[in-house]
Amino acid sequence: KISSIEIHSHRQFIASSISIGIGDNPNIRVGLKSSVEHCGNVAFNISSDRYPRPYSTLSIHRAGSKLHLTIHAPSPHAQNLCNQVGILSIVVNGEVDVSQSIRVFDEKASPDFRLLMHGIDVENDFLYAEARDAGVDPQAEQVLR
Repeated sequence: KISSIEIHSHRQFIASSISIGIGDNPNIRVGLKSSVEHCGNVAFNISSDRYPRPYSTLSIHRAGSKLHLTIHAPSPHAQNLCNQVGILSIVVNGEVDVSQSIRVFDEKASPDFRLLMHGIDVENDFLYAEARDAGVDPQAEQVLR
């Protein structure tokens, strides 16, 4: 469940607004369209002494597994000659349903990530290092596990 989203923008490359939507279908494949519910728009506060970069926070309080951002045209700025938009950070605050997250990761994760989820660090694993040094294909080593 997402409680709020905080976005920090570049000083000169500021979007006029950003539309935020939340989707709730964790089984949708990357690249396919999914339904997204519009949650609101953010417009940026101009820099101040307390916040040296433009920022904005949107309270959402909705559950979802997909975050959809639509970045609109840049705000006019004398130093933004190419009409660019720059986002420095996006902070998503809320709670995570660990059982749901692990299921989604398990289905879509690479074999190396699955091993890491079970406490096996592939890069520092003895079997992986031996297979690599012997010239064995890393994919074949994973099948052997």
